[in-house]
Amino acid sequence: MSEVAVWGKMHWGSFRWAIYKLPSLLARILVDLKAIDSGDVSCVWRERVETGVDPDTGKPTYSFVDHNVDVLVQPQLVAVEWLPPGARVHAPIRVYALDGLKHLDRIVWNGTEYEVKSPPQEMMIGKLFMFRVCFCEQWGW
Repeated sequence: MSEVAVWGKMHWGSFRWAIYKLPSLLARILVDLKAIDSGDVSCVWRERVETGVDPDTGKPTYSFVDHNVDVLVQPQLVAVEWLPPGARVHAPIRVYALDGLKHLDRIVWNGTEYEVKSPPQEMMIGKLFMFRVCFCEQWGW
């Protein structure tokens, strides 16, 4: 937890309002979900790491390192009325995490592998970090 002191200043001097204990909002939600056993909040984060350079093409090569993390996953609704030939329906998810997800990392959730398609955005309250949010699409279609 982090402490945030709120200072105020009036025309006759300074005063201190209060000290708030502000844990990460997502950390508190994850603790509550685990306490009531409301589904599985843990998943596998497959972090993409550069392992070297391909000698033939000169392009970097990558591998994945698996980590167990607690995340909150929100499936996005997909409504399709008409698809052009060759198009596919994909079911994206929104992931809320405390860990350092990066663009093109992968997440295995409910037995399905998803790839992080948007750079994760850090949500802050003032200068206090709350959580990261990113969109992922199903991998391997």
